[in-house]
Amino acid sequence: NQSNQSNALRLGIADVAGTALRLDGPTTTDAIAIGSANQTLAIGAAGSLTLTAGEPVNGGTIVLESGANLTAASGITLGADARLIGAGAVAAPLSGSGSVVASGGTLDLAGSADAGLVLGIDEAADATLRIGGTATAATIAIASAHQTLAVAGSLMLTAPESITDGLIRL
Repeated sequence: NQSNQSNALRLGIADVAGTALRLDGPTTTDAIAIGSANQTLAIGAAGSLTLTAGEPVNGGTIVLESGANLTAASGITLGADARLIGAGAVAAPLSGSGSVVASGGTLDLAGSADAGLVLGIDEAADATLRIGGTATAATIAIASAHQTLAVAGSLMLTAPESITDGLIRL
């Protein structure tokens, strides 16, 4: 019976050092297994990825180039050794204990970001972390003129924030 078969695209990343899956156009797929530091999912500047299932990332990295879009209505869970880094738009609830780092432009978090995540902003180049949804974090280190934290939604800090340089926009 054809109606019981899924026509969703299924993508995977080999668990071999230095392996990356790069998406440079619009793509819709189920979750992509990212379970080790060997695996990288890269979404190019003209790329957009829509995940139709929750995305567990238990190691490895999701990289967004400036202009990239990542959508996951069922959420993305970042394990302790997992990272989401770069610039672009993320429309997904984020949870777990991994790190989310703005680097090379503006990383726009339109969904929620749970308290277990480590939120950061790269110091080396101009980077902006934009909270468009709701987020809870212990602190977000801001120690360089290259760092900007932009809050358009709601941000709750659970520890005192110390800023030695950089910018916070409300």
